[in-house]
Order: sequence, then structure tokens, then C-alpha cells
Amino acid sequence: MLTKTKRRFPWFGEDRDFWNTPLDLLNFDFFNKAEVPPVNIKDTETDYTVELSMPGFEKDDIQIDIQQGLLHIAAETQSEKVEGEEDDYQRKEFSYQKVARSLRLPETVNMEATPEASFKNGLLSIVLPKLEEHLINPKTRIPIK
Repeated sequence: MLTKTKRRFPWFGEDRDFWNTPLDLLNFDFFNKAEVPPVNIKDTETDYTVELSMPGFEKDDIQIDIQQGLLHIAAETQSEKVEGEEDDYQRKEFSYQKVARSLRLPETVNMEATPEASFKNGLLSIVLPKLEEHLINPKTRIPIK
């Protein structure tokens, strides 16, 4: 008599029956999906700075757009196949990488000003200036009479 055994798949968080797992957990469309890069957002007196960790990309791989109050960041890279290079590999899995992230901008961002972006050592920084009426004014000391 055959019995059905459960296999251990640690990425599901518990023992599960592989064949009865919903297909969305198996993620068969893995290679067409973009990863979401981690982000840090700094709120300073004059601007917002958005930093994204994007190792493995070059400056020319990255596209930044602002449209309808959303900041869109996307990057895609694919390694070129060099003649004879495949012979040296037993397995090659990292020839394509795609990331994307969209962030809703606060109303205090100055949409008329041009944001500044820089990319160094895998860190993308985007500086978004604030509207003048939302700039944080230095504190004023009020004398007591």
C-alpha cells in the first residue's frame, strides 16, 4: 500500500504537502517579476532624500520617473553572452536582474523643481526639494517680559 508523505520545504515556513500547495506560493512566474529594492527616506529641513539599495546595476540601467504624484524607479540588467564563456561554467544563474519600486510623494514635494539623483557603489540617492511654504523654519526664541 502506498502512503502519501509530506516533504519538508522550509521556505513555506512549515511542513507542507508540495503537490497541494497553491500555485501562487510556488511562484512559477519568478523570472518575469521584478524584485522590490529596499528604501530609506530622510526628511530634512529643505528636502526629502530617497535612497535605494541597487547592487549589481550601472547608472545607465536605471530609469527614474515622476508621474501623477508617484516616484517610479526601475532597473533592468542582463549580462551579455560572450563566445566561449559558457564552457567555463557548470551552472550560471545570475544573467538577468530586474527591480522596480513606486512611492507616493507627499504634497509637500515641490513638483516644479528638478530633483537630483546620484548613483554610487550600488546606492541610488534621489533628492526631492520641498515647497517653500513647508520648509522647516529655525526656532525663534520668544523673550519673557
